[in-house]
Amino acid sequence: MAEDTFKNTIFAFILISLFGMLIISAVISVGGNYGMDTSQVVGGSLSLDKFNESVSSIEENAKDLKTSFDKQSVWSALAGVVVEGIFGIAKDMVTMILMPFDILSDIMSDVLGVPTYVTSVLLGILIMSIILAVWRLIKIGD
Repeated sequence: MAEDTFKNTIFAFILISLFGMLIISAVISVGGNYGMDTSQVVGGSLSLDKFNESVSSIEENAKDLKTSFDKQSVWSALAGVVVEGIFGIAKDMVTMILMPFDILSDIMSDVLGVPTYVTSVLLGILIMSIILAVWRLIKIGD
């Protein structure tokens, strides 16, 4: 039962990330077609450069792991992969959880022009509400 919930959660994270990338790509292409300024999306805080850097770093890590498997014994290389993988996955999961709040903060401050202290207070209230809602849901047991 727990495995099915975990699989559904991971699938939801992946689906939401892909949908977000689709929205950003659509904004860039429509803005380009109509001659609008897409510098905020292309080169600003919502740019795809961080995503491209992440993909290239994953590729470099995969090449390093391949050379590690070629040079070392299987067990020492496997232990290194497990240890590095656990911390990498934990860091990526925290990044995935905090990414919607970061994007929301960027949209509120850059696009809507809301002052940063108002954005911080609203996001703090939102995060606390989510934490209390999850705690209540766990307390009820459903």
